[in-house]
Amino acid sequence: MNREARTLCGHINRVEQGKAATGVLAPEITKLYDQITTILRIWAAPKDWEEIKIAYITGDPKQPVLLTGFAIPHSRGIKDARILILMEKIVQRKAPTASAAKDHFKLTAREQAVVHALLKGLTNKEIARELGITEQTTKDHIKRIMKKIKVSTRTGILARVLTGDHDFVT
Repeated sequence: MNREARTLCGHINRVEQGKAATGVLAPEITKLYDQITTILRIWAAPKDWEEIKIAYITGDPKQPVLLTGFAIPHSRGIKDARILILMEKIVQRKAPTASAAKDHFKLTAREQAVVHALLKGLTNKEIARELGITEQTTKDHIKRIMKKIKVSTRTGILARVLTGDHDFVT
């Protein structure tokens, strides 16, 4: 069990039992292990064990944890088989938006509209047509956006908006 797994077990234990126990397996993990072990005993052929996968969500609804258990077969049978249990935090991400870019990078309403159009994959000509401006004005807006965002390409704008390189993703 690595450090993150110990932390997640403590989190699950705190939700279920009201207190955290460092380094102690959460009851849900033991339950998952027991479920997989029961299935292993029923399915005689090790080749069938590869199909065993049980997953469920546990922990605090505000910070849920996904538990996924797998059976790892062994040619010598159940005594040498292994069970792998993965624990993952489920993080709800807020989709990046042009309005988030406006707030974060202090863009004007028109620059926000250009970022929105870039997110839709529009060309400079299509952006100009959609916003009712000239193609040169579109290019000027993009240059100002690049300067504010501190990138040198259109792709750089999208990368900053679509990645966690700022406060968009929570």
